[in-house]
Amino acid sequence: MIATIAAAVTQQSSATQKISNNIEPLSLGIQEVNENVSQSYVVSVQISEDISNVNSASKEMTSNSEIVKESAKQLKEMAEKFKVILDTFVIE
Repeated sequence: MIATIAAAVTQQSSATQKISNNIEPLSLGIQEVNENVSQSYVVSVQISEDISNVNSASKEMTSNSEIVKESAKQLKEMAEKFKVILDTFVIE
């Protein structure tokens, strides 16, 4: 009976050792996954900031293009007035 108990304890010890040996690589794998998730988070925050910057630049370009459009309109009106003035001169 003692031999049976000793064999069972030895078998249990062996099984526990195998479980322990399997847990270590698993733990390292989980640690690596956590590091990858952390890095992905950092990258996604940077991408979000970049998208925000692009959005701001786009709004600024839209505003500036409206200013250029208005300036071009004023320049055209001035050119038309200038042409009317020039047409009043007679060249002989």
